[in-house]
Amino acid sequence: MLSLPAPHSLSSKFIKEKGVLRRNFERLLIGSRGKTGQALGAYGLTPPTARYWAQQFGLGYGVIAVSSYLLLILLTVLALDTWI
Repeated sequence: MLSLPAPHSLSSKFIKEKGVLRRNFERLLIGSRGKTGQALGAYGLTPPTARYWAQQFGLGYGVIAVSSYLLLILLTVLALDTWI
């Protein structure tokens, strides 16, 4: 007869592996001390860190652009005397 492992052992193993993967990924991108500047100082500008910085810059620019757009739309709507 086929015996299956207990469900909790599968989930705890998955969570443990997920934590290890996340920790390794963070070490790759931002260094073991958690500061990007130290990782750049230690390893230089590598393709993964350049992609990370470009992604962060793009996300920040996108948030500012969309927020400004929505704010201006709201300001325009509030400034109208009558609705068209």
